[in-house]
Amino acid sequence: MVKMRFFTIITLMLFTAVTAVSGQSYEEEIGFTFVKAKYLLETDRYDEAVREFNRVIKLNPSMEDVLALRAYAKYQLGAYLGTKKDILKYIELKGISAESVSLLAKAEYQLSEFDAALNSLTTALQLIKDDAELYEYRATIYLDRDLKLKACQDYESAARLGNNRAAITAKKLCGVTVTPQKPEEENTEEDEGDVTILSDVREKEDSSKEDSSKEDELKSEDENPSSSDIKEEDTMMGDPTEEEDPDLLEEEPVVSEEPAIDPRLLDDSENEIEIDEDLLIVITGQGLGSREIKQQPNILILSDKSGDVVIDVCVSRGGRVVSTALNQGSSTINKKSLISLALRKSKEFWFEKSDLKEQCGQIVFRVKGS
Repeated sequence: MVKMRFFTIITLMLFTAVTAVSGQSYEEEIGFTFVKAKYLLETDRYDEAVREFNRVIKLNPSMEDVLALRAYAKYQLGAYLGTKKDILKYIELKGISAESVSLLAKAEYQLSEFDAALNSLTTALQLIKDDAELYEYRATIYLDRDLKLKACQDYESAARLGNNRAAITAKKLCGVTVTPQKPEEENTEEDEGDVTILSDVREKEDSSKEDSSKEDELKSEDENPSSSDIKEEDTMMGDPTEEEDPDLLEEEPVVSEEPAIDPRLLDDSENEIEIDEDLLIVITGQGLGSREIKQQPNILILSDKSGDVVIDVCVSRGGRVVSTALNQGSSTINKKSLISLALRKSKEFWFEKSDLKEQCGQIVFRVKGS
């Protein structure tokens, strides 16, 4: 009896130990897979990232944050229906956030679900004020519904945020030239530096300006009579040395300081780069085809299908590709691995510096299948 009790205790201890080790290994496996998936996502290897996120969700469906990350990866690959499903599930679990409703709106737009997209875009723009793409998408829907005034307002908003496509459309459609908003203190370096320090410096400069202006006002009051001592008719006379010509009282014509759209942004010339007998790269749009390339990546594509993978890109004034997105409407190949490769390689192009703040065009991967 004693031996049986001892055996039972030992068995329970071993089971507890094994369960603890098993649980620890299980959590470690999930953690490792999640870290790997995030790394793949950050390095633009979206198809591989989706596979790893699938594993994480299979191991632990309650990790709802993974849904948002997988949705983003799917969106980059042009899997917009999958994006929508993941985001709706994410919102169901965690509620609406600015990022989630923004991604939902863009996915619905790409799916041509314009009624739903319009509602989501409007909601997203109540939460996010600086996403030019949201304004551009909503403007396109308004224009399709003959709501030209609303479309122009959104195109102008997108243009002020630096969207050159919207600026060109606003000029052609609405007859207005929009000057992009400039940041308070523009930093020409790629890194933005310490924002807190810059903010402190600006506050000190503003306070010093206010102090100096107050001193000037005090000096002016000492040197000149007070405003209460000046008769009202004297204030209406102006400078006594000027002739009392009624034409001088008319307002001077207002000269618009808004610059015309830079003609380089209207340049649609193409730069064709033959990589090998299986791949041709075509760069075009907003003058990118005429902009010299400093560095291009090594690209090897093996495919049994022929067609185009079209990537929309934006290039900074420093020459770096700052954003990439699949142009599904112009692409004729939908193989996820090729799309992921094209997105990743597009970011490895470097262009010559330019005085234009941003140029947005396309890099076309023209594949000749074997």
